[in-house]
This record gives sequence, C-alpha cells and structure tokens, in this order.
Amino acid sequence: MFGCLRYLSTEMKKNIIYGLIVALIVFFVIIFRINDSLIFHSDFARDLFNILKISQGNQTLLGPKLSFGGLYTASYYYYLFVPVFLLSGFKIMSIVYFNALLFVLAIFYFFINACKKYPLWKVVVASILLAIVPIFLFSSRNPSISNTHLALLLIFLTFVYFNSIEQPIIILILGFFFGIIINFGFLNLLLLLPIYSLIVYKLKKKVNSLYFLFGIAVSFIPLILFEIKNNFVMLRNTFSNQSYLSWIGNKNIIHGAAAKKNVIENFFYLSNRITDLIVINPIIGLVVLCLVNYYEKKLNKRIFYILNGFLALLILSILIRFQLAPHYLYPTAFFIFFIITITLLESQYKILIFLMFFLEIILFPKHIYYKSTIRPEPFDQAVKYSIDNHLIEKDSHFNVVMIADPNAIVGFDYRYFFQKYGFVPLSEFEYSQSDILLIFTQKNNLDPSTLKSWEIEQFGKKYLLKTSKYKAGKTSIFKAEKR
Repeated sequence: MFGCLRYLSTEMKKNIIYGLIVALIVFFVIIFRINDSLIFHSDFARDLFNILKISQGNQTLLGPKLSFGGLYTASYYYYLFVPVFLLSGFKIMSIVYFNALLFVLAIFYFFINACKKYPLWKVVVASILLAIVPIFLFSSRNPSISNTHLALLLIFLTFVYFNSIEQPIIILILGFFFGIIINFGFLNLLLLLPIYSLIVYKLKKKVNSLYFLFGIAVSFIPLILFEIKNNFVMLRNTFSNQSYLSWIGNKNIIHGAAAKKNVIENFFYLSNRITDLIVINPIIGLVVLCLVNYYEKKLNKRIFYILNGFLALLILSILIRFQLAPHYLYPTAFFIFFIITITLLESQYKILIFLMFFLEIILFPKHIYYKSTIRPEPFDQAVKYSIDNHLIEKDSHFNVVMIADPNAIVGFDYRYFFQKYGFVPLSEFEYSQSDILLIFTQKNNLDPSTLKSWEIEQFGKKYLLKTSKYKAGKTSIFKAEKR
C-alpha cells in the first residue's frame, strides 16, 4: 500500500496523511467507551439473530421487517456484517466495531474528495462537523438498519457532489448503490426525488439519468424474486389485507408518537424534531445560507442545493404525518446537514463554519458515552441457565417470549443466544406448533396466566395455567408445556 504512495503527487500524499490523522481522531471519538455503552435492544438482537443464521448457512433474500404493513427490506444489511461476524467467531462487538469503521471510512472518503476543491483547513473542520453531528455520531456507535445506512449515504453524496458522473456505467452503479441504501430502510425513498434531481442537475445529457432509476430497480431483484416465489405475499398482506392501516393509525408501535396531520404545521414540527439530530433547525439553517449566498452574489450557483434541502424537508412533512419514530427523520436530516456543510465550505465567510463547529462542541451529545442499562450478559446468562438445567433439549420443539412492559414479544434477545449455542427455537410464526414455551421476564411477581398477546394465544393460553418457575440472576423464567 505505502509503496503506491510514491506514484502520487506531493499534494495528494499530504492530503492522505492529514485525512488519516482526522480519521484516527474520529475513530477514537466514536469508539470511546463503546463496549460499556452498547445498547442491546431488541432490534439489534433481531439483526444479530439473522446475521448468525446466515453465517451458519441459512441464506435469505429478506432483511428486517418494516413497520409499514407486511413489507421487508432486501438482505444487504445482514450480508454486510456476515464476513466480519464469521472472522470474529460470532463476537457481538465485531459488528459494532465494523459499523464504526464504516463511518470512519466515510469521513476519510469525504476528506480526500473535498481536498480536491477546498482549502485543507476548511476540509478538516467540515469533516469534524460531519463526524460529531449527533445523528452521525450516534449511528456510528449503534449498528442497525436505521443507522448504518448513513455511512453509505455520506459516501454516495460525496461521490455525486465531487466527481463527474457522465458515464452511463457510473450512473447505473450509483443507482444500484442508492438502491442498496434504500434497502437498508425504505425511509431513504423520501430522498429519491431530491437525489434524482441532483443527478439530473449534474448531467449534461439528462436522459442518462434513467440509468440511475434502472440501477435502483436492479437492487430490488431479491425482493422481486421472493414475491414471485411466494405469490406476492408482502404486497397482498400490505395492501390487499390493508395491514398498512396500522401504520397510518399509529397502532403498531407501543406508545408510538405521531406527527401533525396538517402539512404546514408538520413542516415546522418535524424541523424542530430534526434540530436535536443536527444541532440546528434546518429551516433556519437553510434560510440563513440563502441570505449569505445572496450577499455573496453566489445565490444562482448554490440555490439549487439549498432548494433541494427544502424539497427534502417538504416531502418528509407530506409523507410522515402519521406514525413517527426518531429514525424516520434520519435520512432527510443527514441529507440536509450535508447540504449545509457543503454550502459552508463554499462560503467566503469563514466565521460561519467555525460558528457551526463551536455550536456542535457546545451541544456535543455526551450521553452517548453513558453506561448502558441494557447489556447482553443477562440474556446470555438466562439462556445458559435454561440449557444447563435442561429446560429444553436440542430436539425440543420450543419457542420463546419475553415480557416487556406490558406485552409479550418474540424475544430475539434470547433467541440469538439459543441459536448461537445450537438450541434452535421454532420461528416467531410457529408458536402454535411449539410443545414448550419459555417465558423470560425481569418483571417482579408476574402471573403468566394473565398474559394476553398473539404469541400466547397461538401457543395456547390454557397451558399457562400451570408453569414451572426458575430464576437466573434478575431474570425469571417460566416454562409452559403442552401435555
């Protein structure tokens, strides 16, 4: 690698060295106390469970299930982590560190590209801005379909902004790459129009932008094959059976928040919510940049990017008016922050980029370094106890639920460790076929016979009238059997 440096210009060598220094600083900022602060939440456990199954030879076309109807993403997200998971011997932290490395590489890629166009000191500041903005920093420490795609989005936006994209093959690859980002989470579809506008804006031959759309379509081949093979089950479940109404009615997330039904009201409401993610209200940020560029007499040159930011915010406000979770805002929030960063790089008022930098330092999210209260060890301990005390055997037809205030859920937190140790539970759709149900909870004085949920009803509520109770640390385990 270092032997190749002699073929580079002195300027490029300098940029690479400074880029590596910045990347190293960013890496240490990201991984500081990352082991202690890991949140072993159910979605992460679900992802681990499926990555583990793929690593053990169970291939799949589907990724995580979305909250909208019965739709699933393609499995690119899972396969991204499979190699490092295998190489580490199934170590959980290997996925966390690999995720962090992706974000560091994205910052390094931005740095090298930005150095082609802007002064070194500005590029250093801009790279730090992107790295420590709360949405990016939090995502770099917490791998998930809601977070990991931001590293890929930065790489994508960097390439499109700083490089020529005239060749059809490049446009096609960009479309496929953005399609992969969409398949990390369909919320990235909210950016389709702004990003397609950016592609068209950059191309001399506008018709070639169709290659971009074709590339996106190609990325959906795994889902298309699955639907053809399974008689379009996802589309039927979502639209024919109208399961999407649960999302519109905000019924499929416990204590789920909701946005505003009025588009104009929602425009300002979501802007305020985004402020926590990028430390500045996007409306204020974009309006200020409009005024700055007007006084710099550069508005005609930069207005497209600023208006594109407003377009992204408007689309978000129109489509996210029902169910709302914080990660629904991530793609749009980061897209707007990228535009703000680029516009600050372009501005002749140097003070602006420093003001943004100091604002981020003042509002630095120190809470991300706090020790997590949800660790994997108690789940691992409870599963080991169940195995060591023969609550189940390898040939048992068993299933798992976890009681988390107030409902029973499918318990991927425990399924992962059972799968890891070779005790494979039946799937979350096969409770009716299970002979044994293990109920895990950290709630005190739980009476299993009072539980109500689809999972319990499928197994048979009558079998919970008589259960055996065990204790593993702070976790209570109830065993129900069909006899």
